[in-house]
Amino acid sequence: MTTAFTYNEDQAAAADGGSSEYLLESAVVRGTITAARWTLANNSRAEFLQFDFETEQGKKANYINLIFKDKEGKPLQFGEERIQALMGCTGAQSLSRVQKGQEVTCPELVGRKVALALEVRYFPKTNSDKPGFGFDVKAIMSAKSGITIGEHREGKGPESKEYWAGQFAANPHGNKAEVEAKMAGGAPAGQGAPQQQGGGFSYGAPDPGGPAPGAPEDFDDEIPF
Repeated sequence: MTTAFTYNEDQAAAADGGSSEYLLESAVVRGTITAARWTLANNSRAEFLQFDFETEQGKKANYINLIFKDKEGKPLQFGEERIQALMGCTGAQSLSRVQKGQEVTCPELVGRKVALALEVRYFPKTNSDKPGFGFDVKAIMSAKSGITIGEHREGKGPESKEYWAGQFAANPHGNKAEVEAKMAGGAPAGQGAPQQQGGGFSYGAPDPGGPAPGAPEDFDDEIPF
């Protein structure tokens, strides 16, 4: 007889979210973009800048989408502005498209540090009794100062920090309870799920700029303002 598994309580706890390498709650976080790519939605011409993110604490939030073209392929001003905000807060002067295998990557963003206000959003998942989830990006900020581009231009501090911190503290799990209740009540599987490739979520309506923690003294490696 050979042993197939030896009990590990840490792994057991991770099965229900008790421990995870992934970010599971709405949060204002600072970290690094670990991958970036250009993606298309399923069955439409909507287009996204999609990136993976890892916080300073090692928590991952992958497949974060910034939509910049609608389902008809028309430019979306709000999405373009948010991509510009991401460039401004990371110091990227241009973004390119580089074919790498089956992906079209955006190499200029990889390794860049940034601060984000991320709101978790859940959706019913096909063939599963647990919902899927992704993140809406509510604000993009300099990792060094914790302020948005607009705040920087106007000479302001991170005035919206308390706003997003309060919103997330009051409701860290977003719409999870609502979606779980719908699933338990027999809501159609997949209702509310994002339509673009890769999970994740795109920007919704414009929101106030968001917060970021104060930067430590050694956090100054070419990060803007």
